[in-house]
Amino acid sequence: MKKNLMLMLVLSVWTMLYSCSESDKESSEVSLTVSPSKVEFGAQGGSRELAVVTTAEAWTASSDAEWCKIEQAGEKLKLTVEGHNEVELRTTKVTVKAERAVDQIVEVRQSAAVAANLELLCEGKYSGELEFAAKQKETKTVTIETNQADVKIDTAETASWCHITLAEDNTSLSVTLDLNSEPARETVFTVIAGTESNKAKESVKVKQADGSVKIELSTQEIQLNSLGYRDIITVTAELDGGELKAVSDADWCKVEVANDRIIISAPVNFGRAERNAVVSVSTEAMAKPVEVKVLQTGEELKMGSILSYKGKEVGIVIRNENNQVDVWALEEKEGLVWSTETKNIASYVESAESVYNKIRQQENWKEKYPVFAYCAEMDEKTGMEGWYIPEADVSGMFPNRLNVILNKNLSVFNKVLEALGQMQYDDNTNKIYAKYWTCSEGSQDGVNNVFIWQYTPYTFNGEFNKTSTESRNSTFPSIITRCVWSYKY
Repeated sequence: MKKNLMLMLVLSVWTMLYSCSESDKESSEVSLTVSPSKVEFGAQGGSRELAVVTTAEAWTASSDAEWCKIEQAGEKLKLTVEGHNEVELRTTKVTVKAERAVDQIVEVRQSAAVAANLELLCEGKYSGELEFAAKQKETKTVTIETNQADVKIDTAETASWCHITLAEDNTSLSVTLDLNSEPARETVFTVIAGTESNKAKESVKVKQADGSVKIELSTQEIQLNSLGYRDIITVTAELDGGELKAVSDADWCKVEVANDRIIISAPVNFGRAERNAVVSVSTEAMAKPVEVKVLQTGEELKMGSILSYKGKEVGIVIRNENNQVDVWALEEKEGLVWSTETKNIASYVESAESVYNKIRQQENWKEKYPVFAYCAEMDEKTGMEGWYIPEADVSGMFPNRLNVILNKNLSVFNKVLEALGQMQYDDNTNKIYAKYWTCSEGSQDGVNNVFIWQYTPYTFNGEFNKTSTESRNSTFPSIITRCVWSYKY
């Protein structure tokens, strides 16, 4: 009896202990699941909701990376991943916990971003270089093609005269330059697409043409003869409203600026040593002037001397007195008609200047008066203005006229002509080279005529056209035209 009672007591205690153990076991086991347990995002980022199932009264979640944000909403766990521009895959984990439950780990993966690319185009062409004019206001637009949203312009090395504007949508930029008054210049800017770890960049060179004031002279070395007769330098320049200046470093060297010409002259330097000067040509905008070297010779100019201009022999000095030099051209021309007109325009006592003025007032005077047109041709050939046909001493009233002086000093001039290899003159009146046109006209028996002078010592032979119908069309086809040049100093 006592044994049975004891056995019953032991069984009761065991049963009670077993029941308590099962109760504790049930109370310590809490279920927790998260689905899905792996989540993948693209490089652009995004959001995803996960289902959390648990028997626990509450649960928590945490992320190991700042770029993966979490948000609890009831039985949902929302993951938000920021977009990124890394060229490598990145991963992190989110841990979900509940009391007395096994932690649940969610693996989060975000794929790598596409490598940045960048292309710059201007008018459909690659624009690694942009070229601008110096004096023209213009804007060039560059198209930006890239797979990156983030675009910046690096102007750390860009000159202040270059202005760059990026469009709000980052698809283009514009470049505008200040006008250039300096030598050709260039600068650079850089376009950067993407972020530090994944970016593409292209540098653009900007070139602007030379805008400095440039002066081009027809010559930078001139030679004045001892007479000091002017030489003219033609100036080619873009002055932009600036004033052209020319200054000599020597008092004797005279300089005048007239529009696009610089006129350099000097007083006479007869029988003296050569002298030199430098003329500086510039504008206010020029950093350094252009220099012209000037040399003036010192030869004597007396009867029979050879006059040179720009280093070229042009004539024989007939006389040099009373501050005037008269020069007989070395060149002559045969076969010219004095005139095609039949009406007299002057009398034989008029000066060459008066005759010229009347002739040049007429229309088509060069066609009407070939002899005088030849003098204009001499102006162009020599660069010396004022060649003319001399008047003749028909009446014996003008002993200082050139034909008289030449005839009286024929031996002097024959020596010069011989040295030059030209035909000499003697008293052979049949020699055709002895007959020259003059500018003197007259009328005889109602017939218009032109006087001719020839080289016969101490005499003058006045020959002329003999019929009015042949007026100015010479009866003497061998008559020669030779011009004279006079200069007052």
